[in-house]
Amino acid sequence: MKSRTVDLVCLLLLSLLGLPGCARMARLEASVEKLQLDLARMRQQHEEDLKELRDIITFGDAKLWARIECNNHEVREFISACQTEGDLGCTPEAMNVAMSFMATQPYVSMYLRPGDPLVDLAHLRRGQVAVLTDPQLQHPSTKFLILVQPRSESAAHAQEAHNLGYLVSRMLRERFGVFKTVKIIGPRALPCKLKQEQLKSYMRRWDFAVEGEPKEKEPRVRVFVFRTDC
Repeated sequence: MKSRTVDLVCLLLLSLLGLPGCARMARLEASVEKLQLDLARMRQQHEEDLKELRDIITFGDAKLWARIECNNHEVREFISACQTEGDLGCTPEAMNVAMSFMATQPYVSMYLRPGDPLVDLAHLRRGQVAVLTDPQLQHPSTKFLILVQPRSESAAHAQEAHNLGYLVSRMLRERFGVFKTVKIIGPRALPCKLKQEQLKSYMRRWDFAVEGEPKEKEPRVRVFVFRTDC
């Protein structure tokens, strides 16, 4: 509608005043539209090229890419431990390494109600996870790590947290399109009380519960999703 109005105004001015500028304006408008289409095609092609690269890359190439993208030895060791061991230990040394990892890698944390479907994920969290899982940020070495914080030390609550972590893992694949060639590690639990105080010192403003998430006195499980190239 806007384009037709501009054309009509230009025709009117041309007929009355003989102004040549209107034709130039129409050409500029057409050029902008063409550039927008070209940009959309380039973005789609870029994503397709990245997917093809991930489909053919070898394990050795992925390790090389990881060394280029990650120069933090402690973080590499932490990720290696998460891939081969069970839940994280509660020793001060283990927690220091975990906190170092959390402070250096991009992540999203969310609070989930046990039993609630993940389609009810808070609006802000959906946006944060979408940014974290942007296809252009998924390299051959990229991994996602899921850590869960149970609401108590009981075995039942530990299992509850793991179940939610597995649902989040499925959500990353099915809803946010994490590539099949990208590894998702976890969930791994942070079960010890020591972390409760340590985590507070690493809390960012957007790490606190947001609208739509359970408050502190409600039953809830905290889930962290990290993206790393280590």
